[in-house]
This record gives sequence, structure tokens and C-alpha cells, in this order.
Amino acid sequence: MNMKNLFLLLVCGLCFQSVGSFAQGYKIQVNIPQMSNKQVILANYFEGKVYAVDTAQINSNGTGYFQKNNKKLARGMYILLFSPSNYFDIMIGDNQNFSITTDTLQVIDKIRFEGSPENTAFLGFQKVMTSATQKSRQIKEAMEKDPAKTSPEDGRAHV
Repeated sequence: MNMKNLFLLLVCGLCFQSVGSFAQGYKIQVNIPQMSNKQVILANYFEGKVYAVDTAQINSNGTGYFQKNNKKLARGMYILLFSPSNYFDIMIGDNQNFSITTDTLQVIDKIRFEGSPENTAFLGFQKVMTSATQKSRQIKEAMEKDPAKTSPEDGRAHV
């Protein structure tokens, strides 16, 4: 084999290796110390219902993976389900190789994403919405306790 053929073989091999590194699939690492030796479910919304897509077995160190090497997830809203009453919404976009670190007791305050800027932005949105909901609840409770504190001019409660 001459040098030209060897060079072409090397270039073709590198091209195939590069294509292989962009293989379709997903790998989402989850770090949840409180879930050691338990399972976490990744589920998605479809027509108003929630369907399990994958399950991660969390090891004794609190780490697990949602992973499939040959198939990407459909883009959209998903749920990390810790228990029927404890879950968190995440977004799946084109980048499906990222990590999530959280605490099951204070998910919205403790969750962190690496390699997923859309989830970091979505987390900011969720925090704003949570704060607005809490403020709205406080105003409603204040109005119910003392309707006289509601300003007749603007209809707003003064807390």
C-alpha cells in the first residue's frame, strides 16, 4: 500500500469516526443524593397525559443516567419524576447530553444544569412564576382576611 492510499484510508477512517461521534442518542446524567438506590423516571407530556420514557437507576452515590445511544428524545417538555407528588419539568432540545444536579426537598432552589442553557433559562422562568404565584396567594389571603384593605380606586390589595 502506497502513502497516498494510506492517507486516503486514514482520512476516510477519521470521517467515519467523526460521524459516529455525532450518533443519534441522548445521555442525561442526574445527581440526586436523596434518591440513592432508587429510580427516577423521565416522562413526557402527550395529549394531556404523562408517559414514562426512560428510567434511571440511581446508585449509592446519588448518580444515574437516562441514556440511549441510538435514539434521540423528541424535543419538548419532560418531567423528572421522583415520586407521584414530587417532580420537576425540564426541556429537551437538540442538545441531549447534559447533567442535572438537585435536591428532592428543595428542587426549584437547588436544581442546577450543566450543558443545557435552555434548562437554565427555563429554571429562571420557573422561579419568576413561583415567586409571582406566592405573591398572588399572599394578596388573595390578605383580601379575604380584610376586604377593607383593598383600594376601591385600583382594586389592588395593599399588603
